[in-house]
Amino acid sequence: MRASRWLATGIAGVAVVGGIAAWAAWGVVSRQGDVDWEADGSVELDEWGVPTLTASDWPALVEAQGYVTASERMWQMDLTRRLAEGRLAEWFGQVAVDRDRSRRVEDWSGVAERAALELPTEEHHYCTRYAAGVNRFIDENPGAWGLEYVLLGTAPEPWTCADSMLVLFVMAERLSSTAWRDEQKAAWVDALDEEWVRFLFPQDHPWNEPLFGESPGELALPTTTLPSTPLAEALGRSVAGAGPMEGSNSWAWRGRSARLLANDPHLGNTVPQIWYAVRMRVSEDDWVVGMSIAGLPGVVLGMNPHLAWAYTNTGEDVDDLLVERVEGNRYLHAVSASGQEEWRDLRLVEHTIEVKDGGPVRAVARITARGPLVECLDGQLCSHQWLPWLHPSPGLPTVQIDRSRDWAGFNEAVDRMTMPAQNILVMERDGDFGYRVSGTGVVRSVDGDIPRPALEGAWEALEAPSSRWRLFVPADEGSPAWLATANARIWVDDVSHRWASDRRTARIHELLEGQDQLTREDMEAFQLDTRSRYHEVLLAWVAEHAPGGDAEVLERWRGWTGHADRDPLTFTEALAVERSLVDLMLGQVRRHRLGYDAPYPGPMADAFVLRTLGTDDGLSTFGLDEAEVATHLVEVAREAGAAYAEGNAWTAQHPFVGRVPVVDRLFRVEEYPQPGYDDLVRVETPAHGASFRAVWDLSDPSASTWSFPVGQSGHAHSAHYADQQDPWRRGERIPVFPDPSAFGL
Repeated sequence: MRASRWLATGIAGVAVVGGIAAWAAWGVVSRQGDVDWEADGSVELDEWGVPTLTASDWPALVEAQGYVTASERMWQMDLTRRLAEGRLAEWFGQVAVDRDRSRRVEDWSGVAERAALELPTEEHHYCTRYAAGVNRFIDENPGAWGLEYVLLGTAPEPWTCADSMLVLFVMAERLSSTAWRDEQKAAWVDALDEEWVRFLFPQDHPWNEPLFGESPGELALPTTTLPSTPLAEALGRSVAGAGPMEGSNSWAWRGRSARLLANDPHLGNTVPQIWYAVRMRVSEDDWVVGMSIAGLPGVVLGMNPHLAWAYTNTGEDVDDLLVERVEGNRYLHAVSASGQEEWRDLRLVEHTIEVKDGGPVRAVARITARGPLVECLDGQLCSHQWLPWLHPSPGLPTVQIDRSRDWAGFNEAVDRMTMPAQNILVMERDGDFGYRVSGTGVVRSVDGDIPRPALEGAWEALEAPSSRWRLFVPADEGSPAWLATANARIWVDDVSHRWASDRRTARIHELLEGQDQLTREDMEAFQLDTRSRYHEVLLAWVAEHAPGGDAEVLERWRGWTGHADRDPLTFTEALAVERSLVDLMLGQVRRHRLGYDAPYPGPMADAFVLRTLGTDDGLSTFGLDEAEVATHLVEVAREAGAAYAEGNAWTAQHPFVGRVPVVDRLFRVEEYPQPGYDDLVRVETPAHGASFRAVWDLSDPSASTWSFPVGQSGHAHSAHYADQQDPWRRGERIPVFPDPSAFGL
């Protein structure tokens, strides 16, 4: 639940109920012991509020899941569906209208309704049973939905399968929304020649080792150089970059000592946390444990009696803007080989936005065969070509994945997972493991990294999940063996991806390479690793090229091993050096080629920095003198300020914190220093980081552990609202199975 500006302003206007009245109106379902579930099966909560659900079959189990999830996360679920379908103004008034309109003109609600109807019979059944459980909670527990409803003076509406599809679309958007980067990159492409575009927006990274195909070689410096510029003139042009890519770490490792699968997905920090941990059990041979998403049936990431699985984001580009020719309510659909133009009518869908304390607002979705029309590039009309809108049959196969028994069955279930595209690692109990890509691929003739004319950029076809990359490593192929993914380039493809930096992947490789006696505790420690080879390289380069710098500082830099937590002062200095160096390099490009301070949307600035510093006098390509720059960077480091971890403190809070007087303090969680960083294995920033950490032990499943940054409950008064925060910050783990015998372990 991201508290963006419109939401923050809207919440600030919420009428505050007096504290006593609020508490009196807020009846709560007990969070101690069993939940009052009067249906097939039982619900038991452990000391951390994680439920174990037991039922005679999976439909009943999923209904219980809907009930229990709603009992803890009803408002979170409600906020997510309203965000998706464009109904926030009903809660927050006029300030949310523009945000709602952006959803209505893309007809999210209509797409979700169609997607729910198109689900295969079994998936639709689980989806509706989940909704039935949610609605049972709503109906049977008036007043127990959450304090947020009391403050807003409202109540939750019934949940539907279409609402679950909206939740899925929000997650897909979070993992695959790149069109805003396309608009930003267009300015750079217009101003630069092709070799400069390739250099500043690379697909390849110096440390990349793809699983499929060969890296094309070293990133070449542009042959045309920028004018030489005195350092004093080059300073002072800092413009924010693209920010972190939604990603994750995962690795499978098999050796003589154990068979282990580790996963820590990186997402925006939220309160409540995005994941809801759950155990679902029919019998000792038919169960699943793991992380669910509030609003979706089944477990998304987890383990069952036969195997475990982990996800990282592929970064696949399935989100384009296509510039359309529109006249009235008609658009140019195609042009024949002979030049004959085919025009079609736009599909029009009218919406009414209800506004709290205001009159209704009309919004019209205008839709082409390539997607809904949106404004782009300073007022032009573009079709938003996004895969969830265009896929003919979206899937929701979570329960089928949860019940898979081997690599073949797992792949059959994942073939129904049409979005979002994920790198998936799977490990079986006997040590067999494999990699595959989920989601639907896009076949295109040109890349979609900038807005294209519609007839040029329209996708040619969709690639079925069943035909996508996969790799299997049988247990009889010797030991040790391992496989890791962390959003870096997996296969060589220059037209359909936004690969992230290889910094994390390369470090995971270092940790696993050649090891045969690792333990679960080692994997837990690896998830907290803070070594940055990249920053080690930067400081070593400065130390080599800075004439007359502070000898003591430069000697410390030469001896630094790159570990942020072991030497926070040096890491703080390294970050200041990185920011200043990238600002100088991109500032020169902006000054001499763009002519203005356009944001830089590239996800791999470190790739061109490493290539530049690894070449004799490479900075001259940017019109900069190496000695001048290195000397300046030493001075920048002197002024780096407080230790990095303090400035990197956790800042995520419930959206009401700081915006609803008096009562907001009930929702506040602790803000504490974090030693991690975006491109360390230990990913931590104030608003983005690991959303859970799990190590699945396939050699001894009962020894598996997990941990979470906040708590299970979405109720601010609950003992489980933030009880996992202290163990999380200390790096402690929680056993997945408080009673392994109940799961046949």
